[in-house]
Amino acid sequence: MKLTVPFPRLARAVWLFALFLGPTVSWAEGRLPESPMVVDVTRPPYSAKGDGVTDDTEALQRALNENVGRHRAVFLPKGSYLVSRTLTWPKRWNGRD
Repeated sequence: MKLTVPFPRLARAVWLFALFLGPTVSWAEGRLPESPMVVDVTRPPYSAKGDGVTDDTEALQRALNENVGRHRAVFLPKGSYLVSRTLTWPKRWNGRD
């Protein structure tokens, strides 16, 4: 299964969030500004490829597991993310159910 992120739709979804992050967002490059509140899954430590060929399941699941409940946005830049199994939302975060 491929998870394709349609950039224009994604851009609209994160536009309001990006307003609170400070510097101007470079939509042409498909990146949000550097911020500890935004986790780009294509950068280390997750390093998802989003090329439609490489299986990105582990990188995406790890990003979800480590950032849910921490007031961070998990950002998937434009691309096709190959997902070989269902991604799950962590049941517990910050010690709470």
